[in-house]
This record gives sequence, C-alpha cells and structure tokens, in this order.
Amino acid sequence: MPRPFLRPLAAAIALTAVAAPGFAVAQNGSGSNAAANTASACAGRLSVTGQGEASAAPDLLRVNLRTETEAASPAEALSGTAAQAQAMLDALKAEGIEGANVQTSEVSLHPVREPAQKGQAPKVVAWRAANGLRVSLVDVSRFGAVVNAAAAAGATEVSGISLDVSEPDALMEEARAGAVRDAMDRAAAMAEAAGLRLGEVLEMSDGGGGGMPRPMFARAASAMEDMPIAEGEQTLSASVNMTFELCR
Repeated sequence: MPRPFLRPLAAAIALTAVAAPGFAVAQNGSGSNAAANTASACAGRLSVTGQGEASAAPDLLRVNLRTETEAASPAEALSGTAAQAQAMLDALKAEGIEGANVQTSEVSLHPVREPAQKGQAPKVVAWRAANGLRVSLVDVSRFGAVVNAAAAAGATEVSGISLDVSEPDALMEEARAGAVRDAMDRAAAMAEAAGLRLGEVLEMSDGGGGGMPRPMFARAASAMEDMPIAEGEQTLSASVNMTFELCR
C-alpha cells in the first residue's frame, strides 16, 4: 500500500500504465508496435530535486537543576547534598514532574584546597558534593514555576536548557511529503515549458534534511517572569531526488 503522501503519485503512475498502451494500439493496431512506439515516445529522462519544510512550536523543554553542599568531611558533604536533592525531587513531584521526566545527571565529590604555600602541598580545608537532575517539561510555559519550586528546595544552579519537538518523525514526514510535491510540480512545469509531458517515475531517493530553531519569545512564570525564554519554532527540512520519463 503506498504511503499517504504518495497516493497521487501512485495514481498518476497507474494512469500512465493503463492509458499509454491503449493510445498506442489506436495508432498502430499492434501490441508489439504499440510497446515500441510507447518506449520511443518516452525515451527522455528528467531529474529534479524537490524541497520541503514543516514547522512546529517546541512542546518539550529540558533543563539541568543542580545543588551543591560544602562541609568539613566527605560524609557530611554527601549527606547534605543528598538531602537537598531529595527536597528538589519532592518539590518537582508536587509540580507533577516525576518518573521518566526526572533523571539524575550528576553525583560528585571533590576536596576544596587552600592555595598552596611555597614548598608545601595544598591543604584540604573542606569537601564539596554536588547532585544534578535533568528535568523534562511537556508544558514549556511552566518553566518559571518549576525552577522556582526547585530553587526553594535547594537548587543552586540552572543550566543546559534545550527546546525540542516531542514527535520529530511526524514533522519530518510532513517535510518529505512537501518535498515530493515540490519535485513533481517542478518536473511538470519544466516538461510543459519544453512541450513535453512526464511519464512514469523511474527513480526516487531521499536527499536528507535537518532542523533549525526560529526565535519566538515567551516569558516564564512566577518570580522568573522577567527572564525571557526563546521557545523558538522548530523547522525541519527535507529534499527528495526524483527522475521521470520524459515523453513526446
């Protein structure tokens, strides 16, 4: 079964396959002569590249939240940051963010050393522990409220913000469908300008594609309302290479 965006193309190919022999028989009255005449009438080839784009506003925001504790011993530092991390998890859960939308991204412990004195090794004066969470928001507009809740629970750093489309495959399919339509329109226009017509599709290949964010500003809620968040508009592009028979 042809894919949805190729149905018009499949119909056109089927029409060519049925109509062309009938036309040849009416002219020649012979099946073998009809096939030969049809082949000679469509001896040319036309190759074109079609371009397509599809856009959507991002509906998925990811952000890193981090907490850090400094204490006299490693155990105290780890205990302190563990308590803060749990408080952040509880705050996020209260905001409806849990399960697959929260993932630990960092657990670290480092000594804090005072500047080295000449002829002496640096002295460890404290221990610093950190815990990080990678949080996914399916409602971009809640960014400010979620970050404020995490900060109140002990988060000391916000970083690594990224905005994405949750279903990029569907968006890319839309872009590819547009690329096929563009290629068919280009080929038909070129053939008509030359006084010819298109025959069957001989070759088709994916020319690749990509994405690019386009700025579109929104503002975060709560105490971060003065922080502009560039949500952007995710645009995916695709190209398709097609080769057609070119007929008289």
